[in-house]
Amino acid sequence: MLSTKNDNGYHRSHWKGDSITALSLAKDSNGTSGWVFIGDHFDYLLIRGGDNAVNILRDPLIHHDKLSVENPVEFIIDNEKKQFNGKIKINYNWITQTDKEAALTYGFICKKI
Repeated sequence: MLSTKNDNGYHRSHWKGDSITALSLAKDSNGTSGWVFIGDHFDYLLIRGGDNAVNILRDPLIHHDKLSVENPVEFIIDNEKKQFNGKIKINYNWITQTDKEAALTYGFICKKI
């Protein structure tokens, strides 16, 4: 889901889904460095808040196929600043005590099911 700010408040739109296929370091037009999550439809430059996600993906103890994104994901786009803010909730189904402990270092909260 996407929310854009306008004169009357926020306008909500549903956009198509996207899958992240690659990750890279990049700079925006102002020279600000950040992580770019490259998707099938869009690319997402994160100049703040991307380091933790990248560290999770780089950790050899984390099984990438056990990570999932909980829907709905919502982004708020400020058209005047050409930037977005958003929150993504990531779930992880740990397999062993070792990868559970690794996940806990990134702020994952373990729940009994």
